[in-house]
Amino acid sequence: MSDIRTCTEDGCQRSGSVRCHISWADEHVVCTAHARTRSTGGVVAEPLADAEWE
Repeated sequence: MSDIRTCTEDGCQRSGSVRCHISWADEHVVCTAHARTRSTGGVVAEPLADAEWE
């Protein structure tokens, strides 16, 4: 599992606030902006309880 404090998208330094459960890949923690782009086609986005919302 990745560090929940930083988005796992390349080049992004925002805080991780959403865990994306992807059935065909590993789970990823991403910022809210990247969560919006990943929340399609079988990806389940779960907000992290201890995340700081931007």
